[in-house]
Amino acid sequence: MPLDELQVIVFSIIAKNRNPNSYVAGGAAINSSDSSPRFSNDIDLFHASIESVQRSFASDRESLQSAGYEVEVTVNQPGFIAAVVSRKTSSLKLDWANDSAFRFFPVEPDPIMGHRLHVVDLATNKCLALAGRSEVRDILDGLHLNETTISLSAMIWGACGKDPGLTPDLVMSLIRRNARISPESLAIERTVRPIDAVALKKSWLKVLDVTEEDLSKYPPADLGCIYLDQAGKAVGWPEQRKDFADSLQKHFGSVGGAWPTARKA
Repeated sequence: MPLDELQVIVFSIIAKNRNPNSYVAGGAAINSSDSSPRFSNDIDLFHASIESVQRSFASDRESLQSAGYEVEVTVNQPGFIAAVVSRKTSSLKLDWANDSAFRFFPVEPDPIMGHRLHVVDLATNKCLALAGRSEVRDILDGLHLNETTISLSAMIWGACGKDPGLTPDLVMSLIRRNARISPESLAIERTVRPIDAVALKKSWLKVLDVTEEDLSKYPPADLGCIYLDQAGKAVGWPEQRKDFADSLQKHFGSVGGAWPTARKA
């Protein structure tokens, strides 16, 4: 799996400190499967409150130092702490941050990480990152999620529920504006295998074109929801036959997230 040796070791040390209010998110959580295209360069630990950030950092620092690792704090402010964890010649950046508790699903237990954000929330958060900045790693993650988890159109549709000031048209415009890929920016990323910058750009633009067309078919009254099929899997609206659309369940976000209610037979 695309977690390097140091990341696996660090997770084995701090996983016991994770819980539904202190969980792994970001690139490490997205890229933890065999099919992932890249290695994350850091570990992001999200928390439900500013106070829990401080408590979590204190627990993790104690666990890491007890295991023989040095913890050098580089940023320490309310709601955000960054540190470099090192031993001998190996080092890894960890961030402890306060994050909104508004999400679609509850935080899930994870055998390696302890607890992690649900993959649908990882995807919608990544969509907001794609709209907010220009980083090749976000494009790699967006393509990976679009292929393996949930379509980009469904990500965008759900992301608008996390940030009511956004509309699908605006998100698409921002993502297109940020779709800058160069050999130099791609070379910075630790990819599993070599990736051609031109081919990556073509693949991403093709996905954006399909996504823009798909978004035009979503029912405007449902903006901000995640659609679930009869098996409870997150899907995009145009991915379903029109005669099957009525059976989709609309699942909206909430504080702490929620599992969808069971349907009556």
